[in-house]
Amino acid sequence: MPKIKMTSRLDIAKLSKHIAAIRIGFGVIWIIDAAFKFEPVFYRGLLQYVKSKDSGEPKWLNPWFHTWYSIIGSNQHLFAVILIVAESLVAVSLLFGLARRSSYLLGGVMAFLIWGVGEAFGGPYVSGSTDVGAGIIYCFVFAMLFVADGVIQPSWALDNILSKKISWWSKIADFKFKFNPPKSVKSGKLVTGKVVSHN
Repeated sequence: MPKIKMTSRLDIAKLSKHIAAIRIGFGVIWIIDAAFKFEPVFYRGLLQYVKSKDSGEPKWLNPWFHTWYSIIGSNQHLFAVILIVAESLVAVSLLFGLARRSSYLLGGVMAFLIWGVGEAFGGPYVSGSTDVGAGIIYCFVFAMLFVADGVIQPSWALDNILSKKISWWSKIADFKFKFNPPKSVKSGKLVTGKVVSHN
């Protein structure tokens, strides 16, 4: 009966701290980014900034951009305030491990919109283009943190304390999507430190 060795509890604890360090470092980036948005030039010129980014984009993307022009243009200042508050909340969550998984979802959606609206999907992709934009990379970082928190107990997180004191807090901080595991998973038995196959 073959056995596949996994990391020990000590290694898992170290991995949890490494992931927490990435989360906190990412939070520092977000809090700096949020601080820049408190400048008047951001909420006064948000619509103009967004419009300047779609130059050279394919025509079939026009409905997407024009929809966001209408949303932002209806109340530019209010939209800017919502963006500043949401980005600040995500930054605080990353720094202190507060309402983590809910914030990872919010952050992922925000990062996609930053990429898809503020960065115009990283385009236009013409001769001389050098990258696809930072927003899409942020999406993958949030996805990595979301998945990691689902399988490893987080370190350096206020959620660990609040979940013990407030019964419903874990529904916000540690909620998980229910799914039926594939047969390949059902056929194995998970034990401490090992995955033992029945084959």
